[in-house]
Amino acid sequence: MALCEKLIKENSENYCIIRPSYLYGYSLGIIDERLAEYSKALAQGAGLERFCDMYKGPLDVNQVAEIVLKLSLSDYIGLVHVAGPRKSVYDFTKEAVDALGISTEKLVGTLMPKDQPTKFLRDTSMAYALMIKLTGIEPLGVRESILKYKP
Repeated sequence: MALCEKLIKENSENYCIIRPSYLYGYSLGIIDERLAEYSKALAQGAGLERFCDMYKGPLDVNQVAEIVLKLSLSDYIGLVHVAGPRKSVYDFTKEAVDALGISTEKLVGTLMPKDQPTKFLRDTSMAYALMIKLTGIEPLGVRESILKYKP
C-alpha cells in the first residue's frame, strides 16, 4: 500500500488518498461477514474469544461512503485517515453483537499471544481529526451506527 501511495504522490498533483480503518456494518441491507459470523456463533451458544489488547478504529461502512463522497468532491490534496475512535477488538465485538440483539454471555476477552509478535498488529487505530475537519462528519458509536443502518 505504501508503494501505491508513493506512486500516486509522485505522478499526480491532484489527489486525495483515503486510508480507511476497520470497516463494519450493513451494506445493501446485509451485515458484514465478520459480524454475521460472530453473531451466528454466539447465537448458537458457541464461545468466542476476542483480544482485549488489540485496537482498531472501527467506522461504519455507510459513514465511510458518505466521507469518501465528500472528500472526492472537495479540493483537498493529501492523505486522510478515515476511522472511528480507538476501541479494542473485544469491546467492538461486544457492542456490535449486543446491538444486533445477540447475547454476549459467551464472548470472552483474551490477550494477544506473546509468542507470535508479528502475526497480529496490536494497534491499527488512526488519528481522524482531519477527516472530521474536512467533512464535518463525526463518527457514530458502534451501537448507534448498527441501529441506525439496520434494515
